[in-house]
Amino acid sequence: MGALAMQIKPKSSPALEAFMAAYRAETTSHPLAGFLRIWSNRVYFEVRPFDGAIRLALIQTIFPEDRQRGYGHAALSWFCALADRYGVEIRGHIDAQGEEPRLTAAQLRSWYKRHGFKIERTSMRRLPKCQ
Repeated sequence: MGALAMQIKPKSSPALEAFMAAYRAETTSHPLAGFLRIWSNRVYFEVRPFDGAIRLALIQTIFPEDRQRGYGHAALSWFCALADRYGVEIRGHIDAQGEEPRLTAAQLRSWYKRHGFKIERTSMRRLPKCQ
């Protein structure tokens, strides 16, 4: 097998499948947008398996009055602990744009760093922590 073939991660793995099953079991489906999942009736997630890792595309409080109350922190802490349990890497893209951004890009980078993510420009990556 060539060096390039050894570097490519499988698209799926038993750990990734187990993570996704646990994630679905601990969240509920959004009634209007099936690709969104809801955690603790307070936070939206959009998560997809991607290149052997989990792609965190969205994490956002549902209700404006819940902003700055720690729900996002609690949800991301739960999500990271779940990824750690299954040994799954999390990747994503930091995007402070949208209809009404809650945090600036700099604030988002800082927030993700506090949760163990390595940041490079607008990309973020968190390797699983051993349990």
